[in-house]
Amino acid sequence: MPVARARTPATNGLKQGHQQPVAQCKAAALNAVRMSQWHQLHQLDTQLLEKVDQLYDDTFPMEVRQFLAHWLEHQDWDLASNNDSLATLLFHNLLKQIDDQYSRFFLEKNFLLQHNLKRIKQNLQV
Repeated sequence: MPVARARTPATNGLKQGHQQPVAQCKAAALNAVRMSQWHQLHQLDTQLLEKVDQLYDDTFPMEVRQFLAHWLEHQDWDLASNNDSLATLLFHNLLKQIDDQYSRFFLEKNFLLQHNLKRIKQNLQV
């Protein structure tokens, strides 16, 4: 009677030479999942990026999307669109996130980005 060999979690039954590529593929897949949609968008070709550029204006500037990509993508905007108190809370949290980013730019002595974020925050509060 043949004896069944147990597969170890490290190899998943693969030969020694195939373990490295599988590990690299898993790492790449994890990085893709962790990468924000905004950063994935940057991998599009130029023509599509120009269309994305047309979507942004002073109402919701691209800088906010860029600097707060991770935070923005982890909020429940669908729920907030039907819940005024949650929408208000998210708006105030957005302003706090902008303040936090402003502080980072202050520490980095990045005057231009400080100026831009100050202007963006003022426009959002109008």
